[in-house]
Amino acid sequence: MRKSPVYLYVNWTFFILFGAVLMYVLIFFPSSHPVKCIILESTGKPCASCGLSRSLSACMHGEFATAASLNSRGIYVFVFLLSQMSIRAIALFRIYFIHKPLNKNWIVLDIVFSAASTLFCFYPFILSVFTS
Repeated sequence: MRKSPVYLYVNWTFFILFGAVLMYVLIFFPSSHPVKCIILESTGKPCASCGLSRSLSACMHGEFATAASLNSRGIYVFVFLLSQMSIRAIALFRIYFIHKPLNKNWIVLDIVFSAASTLFCFYPFILSVFTS
């Protein structure tokens, strides 16, 4: 099977995006995030994602109890980001360094796993958009 340019673009895009998110939460500590929640600032009510950046930052610094207290979904999102980075890295390594194209089964499994894990990790955030 030849290289699928769409799959490569998607992999590179997500690899860079998730890597940027992980770098952001690594740079800042849970107590020093510069971005405030717009919804909390404007309405005074916390949203489903309040504390998520600080929670991810706590995870990145190994403070999992703090992460759970900042946002209950933070650890799940952190595991999601790490698993997605791993999948993207393995796929890109296999294509560019081992020179073995990915077969159709890998791509289908990637799509199914990524979609399922996205829904699992982000369903409270998605629901809050429609129930607010």
